[in-house]
Amino acid sequence: LPERITPESVVYTGTHDNDTTLGWYLSMSEEQRRPLHAYLHQEDPEMPQALMEMALASASELAIIPMQDILLLDSLHRMNIPGTVEGNWQWRFDWEQLQPEIIKWLCANIKKTNRVQHTLN
Repeated sequence: LPERITPESVVYTGTHDNDTTLGWYLSMSEEQRRPLHAYLHQEDPEMPQALMEMALASASELAIIPMQDILLLDSLHRMNIPGTVEGNWQWRFDWEQLQPEIIKWLCANIKKTNRVQHTLN
């Protein structure tokens, strides 16, 4: 849980071996989502933004957010499925995917959570 994260840790919304945050969320039933919604104090949270905000707001000195989460992508864009030998590591990022509204949201949340280490231009 985020309140248990210490500064000496690394927090992340996902790794190369799991589904994207949006893909994970969309695969859950309403019953499975209820505890998450209760924890977030939101009936209908924006995903994956809510979990990215939580990661950025954590006490961890390092927050890692996979590009698929930043781009709000679903399961079709996951990097790897452990235990499979085909179809992995084919997802590629294109700079055109990084739309101005995504950059604006990310910069605002980086600033809001005090993760700015230098001046962002």
